[in-house]
Amino acid sequence: LHRGVAAANLAAALRTCTDEGVGLAVENQVPRVGYLFQLPAEMVGIVHALPGLRICVDLGHLWISSLVHGFDFLSGLRAMLATGRVASAHVHDNGALLGTREAGRFPGGPPTGSRFGDEHLALGRGTIPIAAAVSHLKRAGVGVLVVETLDPPLPSSRRLMRMLGYAAAGGA
Repeated sequence: LHRGVAAANLAAALRTCTDEGVGLAVENQVPRVGYLFQLPAEMVGIVHALPGLRICVDLGHLWISSLVHGFDFLSGLRAMLATGRVASAHVHDNGALLGTREAGRFPGGPPTGSRFGDEHLALGRGTIPIAAAVSHLKRAGVGVLVVETLDPPLPSSRRLMRMLGYAAAGGA
């Protein structure tokens, strides 16, 4: 029921955006009760059902979903990229680990607030294979990468630039 309502609302929003010459992207969500579009297959399905709709891949959300739902993170990312409809990506790290009784522990920090917390850590402070994910985003030509961290953003921005092959990224 909720998925149908969400799809109908997205279709209406897409029509309005299209009429105004504005693009619309839907973001994959973290596994929470009542949240839709947690799985790569759901994202692929909704963009195939609604031509013109794009995807905003949130790497942190995808990581947590892969742990909770048991799919391979990079395969899920590749499935969404294969649609050719990924407009942007939110790039951040999370400390979530599968199989731990307590919250994930990440280098340089305390345990996270929840087992599958969406901490929005600086790149390299968590457990996500960020370099591999960024490589896939780059190969697919995703041109809008948003550093989405609660930590100071400059070190993550520099790290992301180095991952993308920009030698002038220097610094931390």
